[in-house]
Amino acid sequence: MANRHLHIGIVWNGPSKFEQVQSLIDKVSNVEWMRYGGNCWIIYTSHTPTQWADYIRPHLNSTDQLVIYEVTNLGQADGWLPEKIWDWLKAFRY
Repeated sequence: MANRHLHIGIVWNGPSKFEQVQSLIDKVSNVEWMRYGGNCWIIYTSHTPTQWADYIRPHLNSTDQLVIYEVTNLGQADGWLPEKIWDWLKAFRY
């Protein structure tokens, strides 16, 4: 399956577990990622949102919130993020 950008957003109902989630992402081979907030990642992966949710969910509490979706049109993106994040996104040549 072709690689795609996915957004992972987590809201913790309690102490954040961003280091634990970051460690999970790092363990997956052939994944590039950028974290742009304490609870938000954009990853470049061949895995589906469902595969990622199934992988992360066991490490969250039942009251935590998780959303993972494909970012489909980065060529039309706009906003205020550090330049290094925009450069990383643009490196994928949309």
